[in-house]
Amino acid sequence: MDKGRLLSLNISQVLLALDMLFFSNPNYLNLVYISINIFLLLLSGTFLFISNLYNISKYFYWIIIAEYIVIPFVYVEYGGLNLGLSLSLEVILFIIYYGLLLLGYLLNYLSEAILLVFFVFNMLFLRPARFGTDELAIDYLSAGVFLSGHNPYNPITTSNLYQVIRDFSPYFFGTPLTTGGYVTWLGYPSLSFLFEIPARFFRFSPTYTLVFFYFMTVFVYYVFLKRKKMLPIFNALIPGIMVNINNLNYPAGGIDDIVWVFFVSLSLFVNSERLKGIFYGLAVSYKQTPLALLPFYLIYLYKEKRNIKNFILYGILSFMITNGYFILLSPSLYFSAVLSPITSPLIGIGFGPSIFSFNGMFYIERNFFTISMIIIAISEIILFIVTYPKFRNRWSSFPYFIFLLEYRVLWNYIMYWSWLGFAQESDIKEIKFNSIRNHIINSKTIIVATLIILFSLGMLYHYNYVGYTDDFHVNVIKFSNSEIILNVSYDPSNGNLPTFVYPQFRLFINKVMITANGYIWNYTAKPLYEGKWEIIELKSPFPIFDIPNYTQVELQVYYGDMLSVYYLYLN
Repeated sequence: MDKGRLLSLNISQVLLALDMLFFSNPNYLNLVYISINIFLLLLSGTFLFISNLYNISKYFYWIIIAEYIVIPFVYVEYGGLNLGLSLSLEVILFIIYYGLLLLGYLLNYLSEAILLVFFVFNMLFLRPARFGTDELAIDYLSAGVFLSGHNPYNPITTSNLYQVIRDFSPYFFGTPLTTGGYVTWLGYPSLSFLFEIPARFFRFSPTYTLVFFYFMTVFVYYVFLKRKKMLPIFNALIPGIMVNINNLNYPAGGIDDIVWVFFVSLSLFVNSERLKGIFYGLAVSYKQTPLALLPFYLIYLYKEKRNIKNFILYGILSFMITNGYFILLSPSLYFSAVLSPITSPLIGIGFGPSIFSFNGMFYIERNFFTISMIIIAISEIILFIVTYPKFRNRWSSFPYFIFLLEYRVLWNYIMYWSWLGFAQESDIKEIKFNSIRNHIINSKTIIVATLIILFSLGMLYHYNYVGYTDDFHVNVIKFSNSEIILNVSYDPSNGNLPTFVYPQFRLFINKVMITANGYIWNYTAKPLYEGKWEIIELKSPFPIFDIPNYTQVELQVYYGDMLSVYYLYLN
Protein backbone atom coordinates (compact mmCIF):
# COMPACT_ATOMS: atom_id res chain seq x y z
CA MET A 1 0.00 0.00 0.00
CA ASP A 2 1.44 3.35 -1.11
CA LYS A 3 0.47 5.73 1.70
CA GLY A 4 1.68 8.74 -0.24
CA ARG A 5 -0.50 7.85 -3.23
CA LEU A 6 -3.57 7.17 -1.06
CA LEU A 7 -3.03 10.42 0.78
CA SER A 8 -2.78 12.41 -2.46
CA LEU A 9 -6.10 10.93 -3.64
CA ASN A 10 -7.65 11.70 -0.28
CA ILE A 11 -6.39 15.30 -0.32
CA SER A 12 -7.80 15.70 -3.84
CA GLN A 13 -11.21 14.68 -2.49
CA VAL A 14 -10.98 17.10 0.44
CA LEU A 15 -9.91 20.03 -1.77
CA LEU A 16 -12.83 19.41 -4.10
CA ALA A 17 -15.18 19.18 -1.12
CA LEU A 18 -13.96 22.58 0.07
CA ASP A 19 -14.41 24.07 -3.40
CA MET A 20 -17.93 22.65 -3.76
CA LEU A 21 -18.83 24.10 -0.37
CA PHE A 22 -17.20 27.43 -1.20
CA PHE A 23 -18.84 27.76 -4.63
CA SER A 24 -22.09 25.87 -3.95
CA ASN A 25 -24.07 29.03 -4.74
CA PRO A 26 -22.21 30.61 -7.64
CA ASN A 27 -21.14 34.20 -8.07
CA TYR A 28 -20.02 34.63 -11.68
CA LEU A 29 -18.97 38.27 -11.29
CA ASN A 30 -16.57 38.25 -8.32
CA LEU A 31 -13.06 37.82 -9.72
CA VAL A 32 -11.54 36.80 -6.38
CA TYR A 33 -14.31 34.26 -5.83
CA ILE A 34 -13.83 32.79 -9.30
CA SER A 35 -10.03 32.68 -8.98
CA ILE A 36 -10.15 30.78 -5.68
CA ASN A 37 -12.60 28.33 -7.20
CA ILE A 38 -10.42 27.61 -10.25
CA PHE A 39 -7.27 27.39 -8.11
CA LEU A 40 -8.86 24.73 -5.90
CA LEU A 41 -10.07 22.84 -8.99
CA LEU A 42 -6.57 22.81 -10.47
CA LEU A 43 -5.02 21.83 -7.16
CA SER A 44 -7.50 19.02 -6.64
CA GLY A 45 -6.79 17.69 -10.14
CA THR A 46 -3.02 17.91 -9.61
CA PHE A 47 -3.20 15.80 -6.46
CA LEU A 48 -4.84 13.03 -8.50
CA PHE A 49 -1.48 12.51 -10.22
CA ILE A 50 0.92 12.94 -7.30
CA SER A 51 2.37 9.55 -6.42
CA ASN A 52 4.56 10.12 -3.38
CA LEU A 53 4.01 12.74 -0.70
CA TYR A 54 7.22 11.87 1.10
CA ASN A 55 7.17 14.89 3.35
CA ILE A 56 3.75 14.32 4.82
CA SER A 57 2.96 10.66 4.13
CA LYS A 58 4.44 9.83 7.54
CA TYR A 59 1.41 11.65 8.96
CA PHE A 60 -0.95 9.51 6.85
CA TYR A 61 -2.81 7.94 9.76
CA TRP A 62 -3.11 11.20 11.68
CA ILE A 63 -4.59 13.02 8.67
CA ILE A 64 -7.10 10.23 8.03
CA ILE A 65 -8.05 10.10 11.72
CA ALA A 66 -8.54 13.89 11.74
CA GLU A 67 -10.96 13.57 8.82
CA TYR A 68 -12.94 10.86 10.61
CA ILE A 69 -13.19 13.17 13.61
CA VAL A 70 -14.54 16.02 11.44
CA ILE A 71 -17.12 13.95 9.52
CA PRO A 72 -20.02 14.06 12.08
CA PHE A 73 -19.67 17.85 12.32
CA VAL A 74 -20.01 18.07 8.53
CA TYR A 75 -23.14 15.91 8.54
CA VAL A 76 -24.78 17.78 11.41
CA GLU A 77 -24.04 21.17 9.84
CA TYR A 78 -24.73 20.43 6.17
CA GLY A 79 -26.36 17.00 5.91
CA GLY A 80 -30.01 16.57 5.01
CA LEU A 81 -30.36 20.32 4.44
CA ASN A 82 -29.58 20.78 8.14
CA LEU A 83 -31.90 18.67 10.29
CA GLY A 84 -31.90 21.17 13.12
CA LEU A 85 -31.09 18.54 15.77
CA SER A 86 -31.16 19.51 19.41
CA LEU A 87 -27.87 19.59 21.30
CA SER A 88 -28.71 16.41 23.22
CA LEU A 89 -29.47 14.49 20.01
CA GLU A 90 -26.27 15.75 18.44
CA VAL A 91 -24.29 14.50 21.46
CA ILE A 92 -25.98 11.08 21.22
CA LEU A 93 -25.21 10.97 17.50
CA PHE A 94 -21.56 11.79 18.11
CA ILE A 95 -21.29 9.13 20.84
CA ILE A 96 -22.75 6.49 18.50
CA TYR A 97 -20.41 7.52 15.70
CA TYR A 98 -17.18 7.58 17.69
CA GLY A 99 -18.26 4.57 19.78
CA LEU A 100 -18.79 2.38 16.70
CA LEU A 101 -15.42 3.34 15.24
CA LEU A 102 -13.62 2.76 18.53
CA LEU A 103 -15.33 -0.61 19.04
CA GLY A 104 -14.45 -1.67 15.50
CA TYR A 105 -10.82 -0.72 16.08
CA LEU A 106 -10.59 -2.60 19.37
CA LEU A 107 -12.21 -5.74 17.92
CA ASN A 108 -10.08 -5.56 14.77
CA TYR A 109 -13.15 -4.89 12.60
CA LEU A 110 -12.38 -1.29 11.78
CA SER A 111 -13.36 -1.46 8.10
CA GLU A 112 -16.68 -3.09 8.99
CA ALA A 113 -17.32 -0.38 11.60
CA ILE A 114 -16.52 2.29 8.99
CA LEU A 115 -18.93 0.67 6.55
CA LEU A 116 -21.64 0.53 9.22
CA VAL A 117 -21.09 4.19 10.17
CA PHE A 118 -21.25 5.13 6.48
CA PHE A 119 -24.63 3.42 6.02
CA VAL A 120 -26.11 4.66 9.32
CA PHE A 121 -25.14 8.31 8.85
CA ASN A 122 -26.10 8.46 5.19
CA MET A 123 -29.47 6.83 5.86
CA LEU A 124 -30.10 9.18 8.78
CA PHE A 125 -29.31 12.33 6.79
CA LEU A 126 -30.83 11.16 3.51
CA ARG A 127 -33.42 13.59 2.14
CA PRO A 128 -34.34 12.47 -1.39
CA ALA A 129 -35.87 15.00 -3.75
CA ARG A 130 -38.79 14.04 -5.96
CA PHE A 131 -36.70 14.62 -9.10
CA GLY A 132 -34.11 17.29 -8.34
CA THR A 133 -32.86 17.71 -11.93
CA ASP A 134 -34.43 17.99 -15.36
CA GLU A 135 -32.24 15.11 -16.54
CA LEU A 136 -33.77 12.67 -14.06
CA ALA A 137 -37.27 14.00 -14.76
CA ILE A 138 -36.74 13.34 -18.48
CA ASP A 139 -35.43 9.84 -17.73
CA TYR A 140 -38.50 9.15 -15.58
CA LEU A 141 -40.86 10.47 -18.25
CA SER A 142 -38.99 8.48 -20.93
CA ALA A 143 -39.49 5.29 -18.93
CA GLY A 144 -43.23 5.92 -19.08
CA VAL A 145 -43.04 6.64 -22.82
CA PHE A 146 -41.23 3.34 -23.37
CA LEU A 147 -43.75 1.41 -21.26
CA SER A 148 -46.52 2.90 -23.40
CA GLY A 149 -44.90 1.44 -26.53
CA HIS A 150 -43.38 4.62 -28.00
CA ASN A 151 -39.82 5.59 -28.81
CA PRO A 152 -38.50 7.91 -26.07
CA TYR A 153 -35.75 9.14 -28.41
CA ASN A 154 -38.41 10.93 -30.43
CA PRO A 155 -38.23 14.43 -28.87
CA ILE A 156 -41.96 14.93 -29.33
CA THR A 157 -42.71 12.22 -26.75
CA THR A 158 -41.10 14.21 -23.90
CA SER A 159 -41.72 17.77 -25.13
CA ASN A 160 -44.50 18.22 -22.56
CA LEU A 161 -42.14 17.60 -19.65
CA TYR A 162 -43.08 20.71 -17.66
CA GLN A 163 -46.79 20.20 -18.26
CA VAL A 164 -46.80 16.53 -17.24
CA ILE A 165 -44.62 16.94 -14.15
CA ARG A 166 -46.26 19.63 -12.08
CA ASP A 167 -44.54 21.82 -9.50
CA PHE A 168 -41.31 21.32 -11.44
CA SER A 169 -40.28 24.75 -12.68
CA PRO A 170 -37.81 25.25 -15.54
CA TYR A 171 -36.67 28.44 -13.80
CA PHE A 172 -35.04 26.32 -11.08
CA PHE A 173 -34.48 22.91 -12.72
CA GLY A 174 -34.35 23.57 -16.46
CA THR A 175 -31.43 23.65 -18.89
CA PRO A 176 -31.95 26.78 -21.03
CA LEU A 177 -30.91 27.00 -24.67
CA THR A 178 -29.11 30.02 -26.08
CA THR A 179 -31.76 30.17 -28.82
CA GLY A 180 -34.68 30.09 -26.40
CA GLY A 181 -36.60 27.40 -24.59
CA TYR A 182 -35.40 24.52 -22.44
CA VAL A 183 -34.09 21.00 -22.96
CA THR A 184 -36.99 18.55 -22.82
CA TRP A 185 -35.59 15.64 -24.83
CA LEU A 186 -33.79 12.47 -23.82
CA GLY A 187 -30.05 12.89 -24.33
CA TYR A 188 -28.47 9.74 -22.88
CA PRO A 189 -28.17 6.01 -23.69
CA SER A 190 -31.01 3.66 -22.83
CA LEU A 191 -30.06 2.47 -19.34
CA SER A 192 -30.59 6.06 -18.15
CA PHE A 193 -34.35 5.53 -18.42
CA LEU A 194 -34.60 1.72 -18.32
CA PHE A 195 -33.32 1.81 -14.74
CA GLU A 196 -36.23 4.13 -13.90
CA ILE A 197 -38.90 1.66 -15.02
CA PRO A 198 -39.38 0.29 -11.45
CA ALA A 199 -39.80 3.85 -10.14
CA ARG A 200 -42.31 4.58 -12.87
CA PHE A 201 -44.17 1.29 -12.45
CA PHE A 202 -44.35 1.36 -8.65
CA ARG A 203 -44.64 5.17 -8.47
CA PHE A 204 -41.75 5.97 -6.15
CA SER A 205 -39.24 8.79 -6.53
CA PRO A 206 -36.54 7.97 -9.10
CA THR A 207 -33.92 9.46 -6.79
CA TYR A 208 -34.18 6.27 -4.69
CA THR A 209 -32.68 4.38 -7.65
CA LEU A 210 -29.65 6.68 -7.57
CA VAL A 211 -29.29 6.42 -3.79
CA PHE A 212 -29.36 2.63 -4.12
CA PHE A 213 -26.42 2.77 -6.54
CA TYR A 214 -24.58 5.15 -4.19
CA PHE A 215 -24.74 2.64 -1.35
CA MET A 216 -23.98 -0.28 -3.66
CA THR A 217 -20.90 1.45 -5.10
CA VAL A 218 -19.37 1.89 -1.65
CA PHE A 219 -20.27 -1.71 -0.79
CA VAL A 220 -18.54 -2.91 -3.98
CA TYR A 221 -15.33 -1.16 -2.90
CA TYR A 222 -15.52 -2.84 0.50
CA VAL A 223 -16.16 -6.32 -0.93
CA PHE A 224 -13.40 -6.26 -3.54
CA LEU A 225 -10.80 -4.58 -1.36
CA LYS A 226 -11.50 -7.09 1.39
CA ARG A 227 -11.13 -9.92 -1.12
CA LYS A 228 -7.76 -8.49 -2.16
CA LYS A 229 -6.74 -7.97 1.50
CA MET A 230 -6.42 -4.22 0.91
CA LEU A 231 -9.00 -2.80 3.31
CA PRO A 232 -6.65 0.06 4.36
CA ILE A 233 -7.45 1.51 0.90
CA PHE A 234 -11.16 1.39 1.78
CA ASN A 235 -10.44 3.07 5.12
CA ALA A 236 -8.67 5.91 3.26
CA LEU A 237 -11.43 6.24 0.66
CA ILE A 238 -14.42 6.67 2.98
CA PRO A 239 -13.39 9.87 4.83
CA GLY A 240 -12.85 11.62 1.50
CA ILE A 241 -16.34 10.55 0.43
CA MET A 242 -18.09 11.43 3.69
CA VAL A 243 -16.36 14.76 4.23
CA ASN A 244 -18.01 15.90 0.98
CA ILE A 245 -21.71 15.80 1.85
CA ASN A 246 -22.50 16.28 -1.85
CA ASN A 247 -21.57 12.64 -2.45
CA LEU A 248 -24.87 11.90 -0.66
CA ASN A 249 -26.83 14.97 -1.71
CA TYR A 250 -26.15 14.57 -5.42
CA PRO A 251 -27.80 11.16 -5.96
CA ALA A 252 -30.49 12.14 -3.45
CA GLY A 253 -30.98 15.34 -5.47
CA GLY A 254 -31.29 13.67 -8.87
CA ILE A 255 -27.72 13.81 -10.19
CA ASP A 256 -27.17 10.35 -11.60
CA ASP A 257 -23.45 9.95 -12.35
CA ILE A 258 -22.97 7.51 -9.47
CA VAL A 259 -24.56 4.82 -11.68
CA TRP A 260 -21.78 4.81 -14.28
CA VAL A 261 -19.23 5.03 -11.46
CA PHE A 262 -20.69 1.80 -10.06
CA PHE A 263 -20.17 -0.06 -13.33
CA VAL A 264 -16.73 1.40 -14.11
CA SER A 265 -15.57 0.51 -10.59
CA LEU A 266 -16.71 -3.07 -11.12
CA SER A 267 -14.89 -3.10 -14.45
CA LEU A 268 -11.65 -2.01 -12.77
CA PHE A 269 -11.95 -4.50 -9.91
CA VAL A 270 -12.71 -7.72 -11.81
CA ASN A 271 -9.90 -9.73 -13.43
CA SER A 272 -11.70 -11.22 -16.44
CA GLU A 273 -11.44 -9.15 -19.62
CA ARG A 274 -14.91 -10.36 -20.56
CA LEU A 275 -16.38 -9.02 -17.32
CA LYS A 276 -14.34 -5.82 -17.63
CA GLY A 277 -15.88 -5.28 -21.06
CA ILE A 278 -19.41 -6.12 -19.91
CA PHE A 279 -19.32 -3.71 -16.98
CA TYR A 280 -17.67 -0.97 -19.03
CA GLY A 281 -20.29 -1.45 -21.75
CA LEU A 282 -23.02 -1.08 -19.14
CA ALA A 283 -21.40 2.13 -17.87
CA VAL A 284 -21.41 3.60 -21.38
CA SER A 285 -24.98 2.30 -21.83
CA TYR A 286 -25.99 4.59 -18.97
CA LYS A 287 -24.07 7.76 -19.81
CA GLN A 288 -21.50 8.99 -22.31
CA THR A 289 -19.08 10.30 -19.65
CA PRO A 290 -17.02 7.07 -19.20
CA LEU A 291 -16.22 7.09 -22.92
CA ALA A 292 -13.44 9.50 -21.93
CA LEU A 293 -11.72 6.53 -20.26
CA LEU A 294 -11.74 4.29 -23.33
CA PRO A 295 -8.39 5.17 -25.00
CA PHE A 296 -6.56 4.97 -21.67
CA TYR A 297 -8.30 1.71 -20.79
CA LEU A 298 -7.24 0.17 -24.12
CA ILE A 299 -3.63 1.34 -23.70
CA TYR A 300 -3.58 -0.13 -20.20
CA LEU A 301 -4.88 -3.50 -21.40
CA TYR A 302 -2.37 -3.55 -24.27
CA LYS A 303 0.59 -2.66 -22.05
CA GLU A 304 -0.43 -5.28 -19.50
CA LYS A 305 -0.73 -7.88 -22.29
CA ARG A 306 -4.40 -8.46 -21.54
CA ASN A 307 -6.98 -9.74 -24.04
CA ILE A 308 -8.18 -6.50 -25.66
CA LYS A 309 -10.37 -8.34 -28.16
CA ASN A 310 -12.49 -9.89 -25.41
CA PHE A 311 -12.81 -6.51 -23.67
CA ILE A 312 -13.98 -4.77 -26.85
CA LEU A 313 -16.23 -7.64 -27.97
CA TYR A 314 -18.06 -7.99 -24.67
CA GLY A 315 -18.20 -4.24 -24.18
CA ILE A 316 -19.92 -3.81 -27.55
CA LEU A 317 -22.17 -6.77 -26.79
CA SER A 318 -23.41 -5.38 -23.47
CA PHE A 319 -23.93 -1.96 -25.05
CA MET A 320 -25.88 -3.35 -27.98
CA ILE A 321 -28.07 -5.58 -25.80
CA THR A 322 -29.30 -2.48 -23.97
CA ASN A 323 -29.23 0.05 -26.82
CA GLY A 324 -29.46 -1.97 -30.04
CA TYR A 325 -33.26 -1.99 -30.13
CA PHE A 326 -33.46 1.81 -30.01
CA ILE A 327 -30.69 2.21 -32.59
CA LEU A 328 -32.51 -0.12 -34.99
CA LEU A 329 -35.80 1.64 -34.27
CA SER A 330 -34.41 4.92 -35.57
CA PRO A 331 -30.65 5.45 -35.94
CA SER A 332 -31.09 9.14 -36.70
CA LEU A 333 -33.23 9.81 -33.62
CA TYR A 334 -30.95 7.79 -31.35
CA PHE A 335 -27.64 9.33 -32.40
CA SER A 336 -28.98 12.88 -32.61
CA ALA A 337 -30.22 12.40 -29.03
CA VAL A 338 -27.04 10.96 -27.51
CA LEU A 339 -24.94 13.59 -29.30
CA SER A 340 -27.23 16.44 -28.18
CA PRO A 341 -25.24 17.27 -25.00
CA ILE A 342 -22.43 18.33 -27.39
CA THR A 343 -24.41 19.66 -30.34
CA SER A 344 -27.21 21.54 -28.52
CA PRO A 345 -26.76 25.28 -27.87
CA LEU A 346 -26.86 24.95 -24.09
CA ILE A 347 -26.50 28.06 -22.00
CA GLY A 348 -23.11 28.61 -20.37
CA ILE A 349 -22.93 27.71 -16.67
CA GLY A 350 -20.50 25.91 -14.41
CA PHE A 351 -17.41 26.19 -12.29
CA GLY A 352 -14.39 25.92 -14.61
CA PRO A 353 -12.28 28.37 -16.65
CA SER A 354 -15.19 28.84 -19.09
CA ILE A 355 -16.71 31.21 -16.51
CA PHE A 356 -14.57 33.99 -17.97
CA SER A 357 -16.17 33.40 -21.37
CA PHE A 358 -19.86 33.06 -20.55
CA ASN A 359 -19.78 35.90 -18.01
CA GLY A 360 -18.39 38.20 -20.70
CA MET A 361 -15.13 39.10 -18.94
CA PHE A 362 -13.04 37.55 -21.73
CA TYR A 363 -15.31 36.15 -24.41
CA ILE A 364 -14.07 33.01 -26.20
CA GLU A 365 -16.32 31.31 -28.75
CA ARG A 366 -17.66 28.06 -27.27
CA ASN A 367 -16.16 25.74 -29.92
CA PHE A 368 -12.78 26.51 -28.36
CA PHE A 369 -13.73 24.45 -25.33
CA THR A 370 -14.77 21.41 -27.36
CA ILE A 371 -11.52 21.56 -29.35
CA SER A 372 -9.55 22.04 -26.11
CA MET A 373 -11.07 18.86 -24.65
CA ILE A 374 -9.89 16.95 -27.74
CA ILE A 375 -6.39 18.47 -27.54
CA ILE A 376 -6.05 17.61 -23.85
CA ALA A 377 -7.27 14.06 -24.49
CA ILE A 378 -4.72 13.58 -27.29
CA SER A 379 -1.93 15.05 -25.15
CA GLU A 380 -2.81 12.78 -22.24
CA ILE A 381 -2.90 9.73 -24.52
CA ILE A 382 0.61 10.57 -25.77
CA LEU A 383 1.76 11.25 -22.21
CA PHE A 384 0.36 7.93 -21.03
CA ILE A 385 2.07 6.00 -23.84
CA VAL A 386 5.54 7.52 -23.39
CA THR A 387 5.48 7.52 -19.57
CA TYR A 388 3.34 4.43 -18.97
CA PRO A 389 5.03 3.23 -15.74
CA LYS A 390 4.50 6.62 -14.14
CA PHE A 391 0.76 6.67 -14.83
CA ARG A 392 0.00 2.95 -14.76
CA ASN A 393 -2.19 3.24 -11.67
CA ARG A 394 -3.43 6.76 -12.37
CA TRP A 395 -4.86 6.67 -15.88
CA SER A 396 -8.46 6.69 -14.63
CA SER A 397 -7.88 10.29 -13.49
CA PHE A 398 -6.97 11.63 -16.96
CA PRO A 399 -10.59 12.64 -17.79
CA TYR A 400 -10.55 15.14 -14.90
CA PHE A 401 -8.61 17.71 -16.94
CA ILE A 402 -10.49 16.83 -20.12
CA PHE A 403 -13.79 17.78 -18.51
CA LEU A 404 -12.27 20.77 -16.72
CA LEU A 405 -12.03 22.49 -20.12
CA GLU A 406 -15.63 21.80 -21.08
CA TYR A 407 -17.88 24.79 -21.72
CA ARG A 408 -20.26 23.65 -18.96
CA VAL A 409 -18.10 22.32 -16.10
CA LEU A 410 -20.50 20.83 -13.57
CA TRP A 411 -19.32 19.25 -10.33
CA ASN A 412 -20.56 15.80 -11.29
CA TYR A 413 -18.25 15.83 -14.33
CA ILE A 414 -15.14 15.89 -12.14
CA MET A 415 -15.98 14.68 -8.62
CA TYR A 416 -15.84 10.91 -9.15
CA TRP A 417 -12.46 10.36 -10.83
CA SER A 418 -10.72 10.12 -7.46
CA TRP A 419 -12.98 7.16 -6.56
CA LEU A 420 -11.60 5.26 -9.54
CA GLY A 421 -8.06 6.10 -8.42
CA PHE A 422 -8.68 4.15 -5.19
CA ALA A 423 -9.94 1.20 -7.23
CA GLN A 424 -6.73 1.25 -9.26
CA GLU A 425 -4.62 1.22 -6.10
CA SER A 426 -5.69 -2.40 -5.62
CA ASP A 427 -3.92 -3.30 -8.88
CA ILE A 428 -0.38 -2.10 -8.25
CA LYS A 429 2.67 -3.82 -9.64
CA GLU A 430 6.32 -2.96 -9.25
CA ILE A 431 7.15 0.16 -11.22
CA LYS A 432 10.51 0.61 -12.90
CA PHE A 433 11.49 4.12 -11.90
CA ASN A 434 14.44 4.21 -14.33
CA SER A 435 11.91 4.04 -17.15
CA ILE A 436 10.15 7.05 -15.69
CA ARG A 437 13.33 9.10 -15.48
CA ASN A 438 14.12 8.37 -19.11
CA HIS A 439 10.84 9.93 -20.17
CA ILE A 440 10.54 12.82 -17.71
CA ILE A 441 11.75 15.38 -20.31
CA ASN A 442 9.19 14.12 -22.79
CA SER A 443 6.36 14.50 -20.30
CA LYS A 444 7.34 18.07 -19.50
CA THR A 445 7.61 18.85 -23.21
CA ILE A 446 4.15 17.43 -23.86
CA ILE A 447 2.59 19.44 -21.02
CA VAL A 448 4.27 22.72 -22.01
CA ALA A 449 3.42 22.23 -25.69
CA THR A 450 -0.21 21.54 -24.80
CA LEU A 451 -0.43 24.71 -22.71
CA ILE A 452 1.09 26.79 -25.52
CA ILE A 453 -1.36 25.35 -28.07
CA LEU A 454 -4.34 25.98 -25.76
CA PHE A 455 -3.22 29.56 -25.06
CA SER A 456 -2.74 30.30 -28.77
CA LEU A 457 -6.05 28.72 -29.65
CA GLY A 458 -7.78 30.72 -26.91
CA MET A 459 -6.41 33.98 -28.33
CA LEU A 460 -7.56 32.95 -31.80
CA TYR A 461 -11.09 32.16 -30.64
CA HIS A 462 -11.20 35.40 -28.68
CA TYR A 463 -10.01 37.90 -31.28
CA ASN A 464 -11.71 36.22 -34.24
CA TYR A 465 -15.07 36.26 -32.48
CA VAL A 466 -14.83 39.37 -30.32
CA GLY A 467 -17.39 40.99 -32.66
CA TYR A 468 -19.99 38.59 -31.25
CA THR A 469 -19.98 40.71 -28.08
CA ASP A 470 -21.19 43.82 -29.91
CA ASP A 471 -24.15 42.53 -31.93
CA PHE A 472 -26.80 43.75 -29.48
CA HIS A 473 -27.13 47.31 -28.20
CA VAL A 474 -29.18 48.15 -25.14
CA ASN A 475 -30.57 51.32 -23.60
CA VAL A 476 -32.13 50.88 -20.18
CA ILE A 477 -35.41 52.77 -19.84
CA LYS A 478 -36.42 51.50 -16.40
CA PHE A 479 -34.65 49.40 -13.79
CA SER A 480 -36.15 48.23 -10.48
CA ASN A 481 -35.94 45.20 -8.22
CA SER A 482 -38.43 43.20 -10.25
CA GLU A 483 -38.69 44.93 -13.63
CA ILE A 484 -36.41 46.13 -16.42
CA ILE A 485 -37.58 47.92 -19.59
CA LEU A 486 -35.08 47.95 -22.45
CA ASN A 487 -34.61 49.38 -25.90
CA VAL A 488 -32.75 46.62 -27.75
CA SER A 489 -31.31 46.83 -31.27
CA TYR A 490 -29.51 44.25 -33.43
CA ASP A 491 -26.48 45.03 -35.57
CA PRO A 492 -24.75 41.76 -36.69
CA SER A 493 -20.97 42.03 -36.89
CA ASN A 494 -20.61 39.85 -40.00
CA GLY A 495 -22.64 38.52 -42.90
CA ASN A 496 -22.72 34.96 -41.58
CA LEU A 497 -25.07 35.90 -38.76
CA PRO A 498 -28.87 35.68 -39.21
CA THR A 499 -30.85 38.70 -40.40
CA PHE A 500 -33.22 38.37 -37.46
CA VAL A 501 -33.03 36.70 -34.03
CA TYR A 502 -35.11 36.16 -30.90
CA PRO A 503 -32.88 37.77 -28.25
CA GLN A 504 -32.63 36.02 -24.89
CA PHE A 505 -31.92 37.63 -21.52
CA ARG A 506 -30.54 36.67 -18.15
CA LEU A 507 -29.11 38.44 -15.12
CA PHE A 508 -26.03 37.78 -12.98
CA ILE A 509 -25.69 39.58 -9.67
CA ASN A 510 -22.46 40.23 -7.80
CA LYS A 511 -23.65 38.06 -4.92
CA VAL A 512 -24.20 34.34 -4.50
CA MET A 513 -27.18 33.19 -6.56
CA ILE A 514 -29.70 30.45 -5.83
CA THR A 515 -29.40 28.96 -9.32
CA ALA A 516 -26.40 28.28 -11.55
CA ASN A 517 -28.38 29.48 -14.58
CA GLY A 518 -28.51 33.02 -13.26
CA TYR A 519 -31.86 34.81 -13.09
CA ILE A 520 -33.97 34.35 -16.22
CA TRP A 521 -36.91 36.73 -16.05
CA ASN A 522 -40.18 36.62 -17.96
CA TYR A 523 -40.48 38.52 -21.23
CA THR A 524 -42.39 38.27 -24.48
CA ALA A 525 -40.16 36.77 -27.16
CA LYS A 526 -40.34 38.77 -30.39
CA PRO A 527 -38.17 38.80 -33.53
CA LEU A 528 -35.49 41.45 -33.69
CA TYR A 529 -34.39 42.34 -37.23
CA GLU A 530 -31.05 43.65 -38.41
CA GLY A 531 -30.80 47.41 -37.91
CA LYS A 532 -34.11 47.52 -36.01
CA TRP A 533 -34.98 48.01 -32.36
CA GLU A 534 -37.67 46.75 -29.97
CA ILE A 535 -38.93 47.71 -26.53
CA ILE A 536 -38.71 44.65 -24.25
CA GLU A 537 -39.98 44.36 -20.70
CA LEU A 538 -38.37 41.87 -18.32
CA LYS A 539 -40.23 40.87 -15.14
CA SER A 540 -39.09 38.76 -12.23
CA PRO A 541 -41.05 35.46 -12.16
CA PHE A 542 -40.70 35.04 -8.37
CA PRO A 543 -39.85 37.36 -5.49
CA ILE A 544 -36.79 35.19 -4.82
CA PHE A 545 -35.48 36.25 -8.25
CA ASP A 546 -35.79 39.97 -7.45
CA ILE A 547 -32.61 42.05 -7.46
CA PRO A 548 -31.53 43.18 -3.98
CA ASN A 549 -30.88 46.86 -3.43
CA TYR A 550 -27.32 48.16 -3.78
CA THR A 551 -26.30 45.31 -6.07
CA GLN A 552 -24.16 45.23 -9.19
CA VAL A 553 -26.00 43.44 -12.00
CA GLU A 554 -24.78 42.05 -15.31
CA LEU A 555 -27.49 42.02 -17.97
CA GLN A 556 -26.79 39.49 -20.71
CA VAL A 557 -28.39 39.67 -24.13
CA TYR A 558 -27.60 36.60 -26.19
CA TYR A 559 -28.61 34.39 -29.07
CA GLY A 560 -26.58 31.40 -30.26
CA ASP A 561 -22.91 32.37 -29.91
CA MET A 562 -23.63 36.10 -29.70
CA LEU A 563 -23.33 37.59 -26.23
CA SER A 564 -23.49 41.24 -25.20
CA VAL A 565 -23.19 42.25 -21.55
CA TYR A 566 -24.19 45.45 -19.77
CA TYR A 567 -23.45 46.37 -16.17
CA LEU A 568 -26.11 48.01 -14.05
CA TYR A 569 -26.31 49.05 -10.42
CA LEU A 570 -29.49 49.07 -8.37
CA ASN A 571 -29.47 51.88 -5.81
